[in-house]
Amino acid sequence: MRLRMVCQVEERNEFFHETNASKIYANKRESEAGANVYILHVILEKDFESDFSYPLDVDNFPALIENFRNGDPVEFEPINRLYSRPKFLEKADSSCDDFQLMLIMIKSAPQNIKRRNVIRSTWGHPQYLKNISNLIRTNKLVTNSNRLSLPKNHQEPNAVFKLVFLIGLISDDENDKLVVESDVDNVAQVAVDTSKSLKDTLPQDGVTEKQQLERKIRKESKAHKDIVRIDTVDSYSNNTFKTMMGIRWASEICTDFEYALLVDDDMYISIKNLLLFIESPATYPDGYAEDSDSETIGQIVDANRLFAGKVLFTKPIRQRIGSYSKWYLSLEEYPYNYFPRYMPAAAVIMSKQVVEDFYYASYYTKHFRFDDVFLGIMAYKMNIIPFSCSYFYVCHTEGGKCPGILTKKKRAADGSYEEDEVEELTLVEQMEHVIAKHGLNPDQLTDLWRELTLSGRI
Repeated sequence: MRLRMVCQVEERNEFFHETNASKIYANKRESEAGANVYILHVILEKDFESDFSYPLDVDNFPALIENFRNGDPVEFEPINRLYSRPKFLEKADSSCDDFQLMLIMIKSAPQNIKRRNVIRSTWGHPQYLKNISNLIRTNKLVTNSNRLSLPKNHQEPNAVFKLVFLIGLISDDENDKLVVESDVDNVAQVAVDTSKSLKDTLPQDGVTEKQQLERKIRKESKAHKDIVRIDTVDSYSNNTFKTMMGIRWASEICTDFEYALLVDDDMYISIKNLLLFIESPATYPDGYAEDSDSETIGQIVDANRLFAGKVLFTKPIRQRIGSYSKWYLSLEEYPYNYFPRYMPAAAVIMSKQVVEDFYYASYYTKHFRFDDVFLGIMAYKMNIIPFSCSYFYVCHTEGGKCPGILTKKKRAADGSYEEDEVEELTLVEQMEHVIAKHGLNPDQLTDLWRELTLSGRI
């Protein structure tokens, strides 16, 4: 017998707030001035629940977006054209003519060549995705499915998944220090060996390291035809540009799809579990609903407005402390005490309707530099209900670990369960229902894939 986590629409995520707040602010000696600034920020914050307003704030925002989408007259001109200006330097291959059940858009830094190659050889391997496609066609994965069916005219030989990597331009900013993973034997070294930025590296044979990396990316793109290159500098502060360019690519270029998965390049994704979740979000994984709002779930399913992942409800960071400084927000940038409910953009699944809603809503939503919060803001304005599932292992906790099922009841020799006795689950057992697992370097992803393959769990 095993404890069970439930996928549901969550009102709050206290775990994230409590663990993060305590780890960020507790056990740190803050200067008196810093503490006073923090207190002042908190005092001056506006209440999210009663006062939230974000430009463009108009009555019936969804109706404005619907008119804009249809080309009908609108009362207001767009306030944000930032994401329509950059060019697509590369658009992957041109095989978007056929129907795709799912677009898989992986956000990747230019230097993360090894991460991309490991994904191509594990859960994103073209033949593996084609095998999953065949299971869908023959109803061996999900039987009598309404949400995972294929058009009758779909070409049999083709996979129903299209996987691409979203990559920006190489940064020259010394704050964005780069190590090319394909050139590092010990992948763990990538996280700490940042003594040189690309522009500081001495030329080899008259070619700078930046030029070498550009050549490698061009070669990689030519070989795999799965790179969507964006004419925007690839940096943490530009994450919203990368995410929205992915949504734009899906809305303008590769438009014949049902779902879009947006993930980071340090993720493991169980494609099978993801498809089972899409088929029945309210009852995943056991086939029945528990502690869920059936009316809300019905609205999500009926309107095909699935926006799912691990929902969080958190406070903005108001102090510049160590590694958390990149998340600092001033009151001028964001004056409220909470963000709208959102999901870490490390793993988000969206129906086509939601992708298009975000595409058009972005023209009328002020830019925000955190991509996951930006999607949450647009969802709030468009009345899209974020759907939370604990099997998206995407946590901002120490070591990236998520609370979940780590133990099971211990069996006695006669097969019965021992009273109050538990034993740890093996890694394979822990992954039985997991949809997404965060924070894996290439070696860890390779090892996990090997274990799951040997156990027959892929």
